[in-house]
Amino acid sequence: MTQVRDQTAASRRASTRWSRVTRALGLVVLSVACCCSPHRIPPPQSPAPRAGHPADAIPADLDVVFRFELQAMRDFLGTSTTGLLAHGGLVEQDTRDLAVSWAMTRADTAWLAIRPGLAADMTDNVLVLRGRLSGLQRHLSRAWGSAADLGAGWFRYERPQPGARSAPARLYFHIDDLLVVVSTAEIDSTERALERGIEDPKLRPPDKGTISVAVRLPPIAQLIRSRSPRAAELLRQGSELTATATLSGAGLSAELEIRFDLEQDAQRAAQAVRLLLRALKSAGTLRPQWTDGVRIEVVGSSVVVHLSAPAEILKSLLSCTGSASDCGPPVETQSSRR
Repeated sequence: MTQVRDQTAASRRASTRWSRVTRALGLVVLSVACCCSPHRIPPPQSPAPRAGHPADAIPADLDVVFRFELQAMRDFLGTSTTGLLAHGGLVEQDTRDLAVSWAMTRADTAWLAIRPGLAADMTDNVLVLRGRLSGLQRHLSRAWGSAADLGAGWFRYERPQPGARSAPARLYFHIDDLLVVVSTAEIDSTERALERGIEDPKLRPPDKGTISVAVRLPPIAQLIRSRSPRAAELLRQGSELTATATLSGAGLSAELEIRFDLEQDAQRAAQAVRLLLRALKSAGTLRPQWTDGVRIEVVGSSVVVHLSAPAEILKSLLSCTGSASDCGPPVETQSSRR
């Protein structure tokens, strides 16, 4: 009996010692694990840029946004689209980047947002190009440096010292199909729209037609106040202008809409536009072919202007961008005077 009690006590002491050893080993393992693990959970990475629509990359502080269907323009005009935009003062030729120029030749659609009122080389702008842009990196100069990988197929390039205020200072490139070109003053606002995904109210030209545009009217009214006070007062009452133009072999068909807060303002604006067109036609300032296809109506609190013109008239009008030789009324000859 005594022997049984001694064996039981010995077994308990052994069990107790083993339990202590097990706890000690557990503490050692736990301590090692704690020492090997990081001191804190790393913060999550910033979300990648997102643009459900290419124009989402355009910041909200620019007052005019154009949209161009580039291939349709090339087919109709038979000219380089980059050259056309430069010819029209929308892009400064001396500050174009070679990679951007290459992308323009490959893009099928472009969105150009500007802050109007200054010379082309001083105009703040953001250009968005969509198309077959694979291989863009081969055309980037060393000034752009290495790409920053933003995730989800987005890369960012920086150029420290662009040649002019309007020149490209930052590029966002999405895989093979999207390029966002940003001038110096628009870097912060584009980063806010594209990288941070903050959805401020912004202009969006219609996704139709060969060319479309959206314009914030109050800033434009302020720009023309000193030269055309009546027109400035008319535009000041409006909020936004949108327009679409479709180019085809037959010519141009276009629609322009000016939105007002009140229907009575739209009625007054429509009458003012009718009087202006009548005066220009009577004075011979515009050729009749340019005004005969104009129709004006009021829809709710908006003025809608419909325009159609034959192809030869449109091409003649576009030539006025660089020369006034073909822009005025027909030259009065001796036979016409008789």
